[in-house]
Amino acid sequence: MDASDLLGCVAKADPDATVELARRLQQGGYRYFRLGLPNAEDSFDARRSTRQLIQQLRAVRGTLGDELELMVDLHTRLAPDEAVWFCREVEPLGIFAVEDPIRSEHPHGYGRIRSQTTVPLAAGEQWVARWEFSEPVEQEWIDYARADICITGGISEAKKIAAMAEPHFIKMLMHNPLGPICTAASLHIDLSCDNAGPQEVLFPPDVLPEVLRCDFQLKDGIHLTVPTAPGIGVEFDAEAAKDF
Repeated sequence: MDASDLLGCVAKADPDATVELARRLQQGGYRYFRLGLPNAEDSFDARRSTRQLIQQLRAVRGTLGDELELMVDLHTRLAPDEAVWFCREVEPLGIFAVEDPIRSEHPHGYGRIRSQTTVPLAAGEQWVARWEFSEPVEQEWIDYARADICITGGISEAKKIAAMAEPHFIKMLMHNPLGPICTAASLHIDLSCDNAGPQEVLFPPDVLPEVLRCDFQLKDGIHLTVPTAPGIGVEFDAEAAKDF
């Protein structure tokens, strides 16, 4: 089965396809495997979708063991009671982190989830600036701060969030859906703080390599090298960009 067909089957909650995808990534050196909620063909049913996701996670853990860290991104689609139920169901699997189970407008809901589960929680990809992170961090409702450097005010503000999180033993899990420039800026945060976690990566040659030239590499598919060029280590070719 080629990669696109395999991904399509995983999106439809096929446990066997999910195990095969995880196996291929593990063989390629990957240490983390993240799943989202299965794509619904009609309306979204939270209970049905979370049950399917649990089956996928159990299949991967049961087949491949503990060498691959399992993560899930729930994309703020659950209510607090549904999030609690899901987290308690996956506790035996040793999940690395459950990301954004509830709406970002309801940070107090993380206090309820935290009090009822031991699963590590990650949140913050939709939060703007340190003030929205303040209470979840100070109350230790989350274990990973998902700051997005492109919406939190850039490198300076992300550094302040990291510094605020560090004395609470909360790690940064920088959100990065936007490409090489966001990857480069997030990498600088990771290199400059003691509480950096795994880094989400979007990187050439997959994203406009003709336009964006990076002074760092994705080594062996799993590690970013340290940039030495001025700035954040990305050169933008404005002339080449005209073709796009």
